[in-house]
Amino acid sequence: MAAPIELDPTTLQMQERIAWLENALQENNQLLEDMAQRLAKVERQIKVLAQLADTQEHVRPLSEDTRPPHY
Repeated sequence: MAAPIELDPTTLQMQERIAWLENALQENNQLLEDMAQRLAKVERQIKVLAQLADTQEHVRPLSEDTRPPHY
């Protein structure tokens, strides 16, 4: 049976740091993916609202149709 290989402290620290960085990178990638999905949803909502606003340009405001309460 082979004896376990002992790593010097510097190598061990570098491996720990690499593992930490890989984990942070995965978390950041997940956050970016979530944000991209949310951004796409917001863009779709804005597009729908813009279309609604375009269709309502030809509608007169309610204030033009109703008389003020003092009449």
